[in-house]
Amino acid sequence: MKLRLIQVPIACVLAAALSGCGGGGGSGPSIPASPLATATPNTIPVAQFPLAIPFSAGGLTGSMLVPSAGSAPSGATLSLSATTSAPSGVPPLVNAGEMFVGALMSATVTLSGAPGFQFSLNGLPTPTALRSSSNAQSAPSGSFYLALADPTKSPASWQVIEGPGTLGNGIVVFAGTQTPMTFAANQTYVFELFYLSAGSGAVTVSPSALSFLGTSPSAAQFVTVSEAGYTGAFVLNSTCSSVATITPSGNQYIVQPAGAGTCSATFSDANGHSAILPIVVTVTTGGGQ
Repeated sequence: MKLRLIQVPIACVLAAALSGCGGGGGSGPSIPASPLATATPNTIPVAQFPLAIPFSAGGLTGSMLVPSAGSAPSGATLSLSATTSAPSGVPPLVNAGEMFVGALMSATVTLSGAPGFQFSLNGLPTPTALRSSSNAQSAPSGSFYLALADPTKSPASWQVIEGPGTLGNGIVVFAGTQTPMTFAANQTYVFELFYLSAGSGAVTVSPSALSFLGTSPSAAQFVTVSEAGYTGAFVLNSTCSSVATITPSGNQYIVQPAGAGTCSATFSDANGHSAILPIVVTVTTGGGQ
């Protein structure tokens, strides 16, 4: 299933499990208006599009499949860079981010569609996200997704734009979309390849991600955590102290937004299996709803 490009922050992760996501203005961290600081950019004239532009970082290689430009001034260029480190100002969507690809246009350019990507895992026998998989190259117990940090959104945050990716022979493929995508001039758009593990114990969190617009008490949402054949308790660990409160309620958890930001909650069973719940809270200018 492919996820369509959506104008919201990170928590439309696995959008089939979500509804009612929204965006908003406000203040927050920003992505530096330059290619990723830890990577050497490859600069390509936009006039050469459509084009597959290669990149590599930390043993991972890949290419960005850039469609034709529907609107671009003469002489416009794309600077593409890749790194295994998250960009400053925006934390990774999940801790298991494998690669970050930064795209910077020298002028405002509208592409005929959202770019596609191919990532090769063959140069990295045990990627971080697949370290527990017995056959990481062909049969991981989970799925790869592609997220985007859009520097023109405030606060800066992630949105999932495609996934699960198609995996075969150590290659993860994201086809892109036919929906036109505009890149603002001199702004770095960062794409993150990340992995969500199904876990051999199949701990399930439903919905699989949460997004909040505002911090009204009425905005609280319920999350159900379960695992087939498991009757024990789950242990909760989170990075959400200033973003959301998570309170057990029977076999569910109540998640109440507390402040703007992104965080994640991890639910673990007694056998070492776990599942991650990404959470984002967006607060508009003037406060929450």
